[in-house]
Amino acid sequence: MGSQTTGGNRAGEAVGHRDARTEAADHARDVVASWLECERATAAIDALNRKYGRTLVSVGSWLPPPGGYAGGKISYTRIPRAEDFW
Repeated sequence: MGSQTTGGNRAGEAVGHRDARTEAADHARDVVASWLECERATAAIDALNRKYGRTLVSVGSWLPPPGGYAGGKISYTRIPRAEDFW
């Protein structure tokens, strides 16, 4: 008897199973697309706030933090701008 294959791309791989590299590439593409969408939304919010006032559009609650204003926060992804400390 000769050896049989399962019909996959490689010996022992079933038809319809995706390669791990393909899965990783698809995931990376989705992450980048999501990140770009967030960047576009943030840029639009910033543009509206610059044009019409810094509080026109906000994300999150406007309730003051417990204990009052706590000062500027550290940004780990960009250099803070003056507006970050208003």
